[in-house]
Amino acid sequence: RISEGCNELLHRDVGRPFRVVLMGRTMAGKSTLFEFLTGGAGASVGEGGQRTTRESRNGTIVDRDIEIVDTPGVGAMDGDEDYAQAFSQVADADLILWVATNEATQEQTGRALQQLADYGKPILVALNCLRDVRDELNLLDLMEAPEIVFGGDTLGNLKPIERHLARAGGRYISAEPIHAQAALLSVSDGLGSDESGDLRRASRIERLLFEVAAQKDRTADLRRAASIGDFVRGVLLDAASTTALAADHARAMLAASRG
Repeated sequence: RISEGCNELLHRDVGRPFRVVLMGRTMAGKSTLFEFLTGGAGASVGEGGQRTTRESRNGTIVDRDIEIVDTPGVGAMDGDEDYAQAFSQVADADLILWVATNEATQEQTGRALQQLADYGKPILVALNCLRDVRDELNLLDLMEAPEIVFGGDTLGNLKPIERHLARAGGRYISAEPIHAQAALLSVSDGLGSDESGDLRRASRIERLLFEVAAQKDRTADLRRAASIGDFVRGVLLDAASTTALAADHARAMLAASRG
C-alpha cells in the first residue's frame, strides 16, 4: 500500500484548485448543500428517509475557483463501504466542511471525527437547520422570526463535535448555522429577484461561503505544500490501521487456540 501510494504521489497534481470535501452523517443535508453550491437543480437530494449519495461527486462552487466533493454518510448507521468511500477523498482535501444538524446528537459520528483529526485537516462545521421550509408556516417563520427556526440547543449540539476533535487534536475552525434547503430553494424557478434574495439571506449561506473563501485565500499556498505530507500520512494511517486489525485478529486466534 505504501509503495503504491508513493508511485501515485509522483503523478499528483499539486496545482489543482482549492478542494473542499463535504462530510457528515446520512441525511444531514450534504447533498442539498452540494446542489446549491454547484448550481444544481436538486435532482440528487433525498427526501430524508434514505441515503442518496453512494459515490463521491465532484463539482465547482458557482463563481469561485473552489472544487467541492460530496461524499456518502459516515455515521454509525452507515455502511463500511460508504465510510471507506468518504475517507478516500480526505487525503486530497484542503478543507473538510462537516455538515451537522441542529437537531440530532453528533455522538454517532465520533469515530469519523477522530479519524479526521488524525489526518490533521482543518474542519469547518456547517450546522444545518432541518426544518422543512416547503411548508408555508415554516417558511414564514424563517423569513419573519429566524430565531425560532435557528433556535434550540445549538451549543449543545456542537459540544460532542468539539469534544471528539479536541480529544484527537483536531483543527476545528468554527461553526456556521445555515439552512441548506432554503438556500437551494432561493435559486429555484418561479421566484422573483426580491424573493430569491430575501430567501438566500434568510438561509445564512453567505457567511459560510465567506468563511470557505477566506480559508482558501489564507491557506491555499500552504495547503499545496502540505498536501504532499497529507497524502503520505493518509497512506501510512491506512497501513497502520490494517496492521492493527491483523494484530487484533492474531491475538484472538491465539486466545482461541489456548482455550
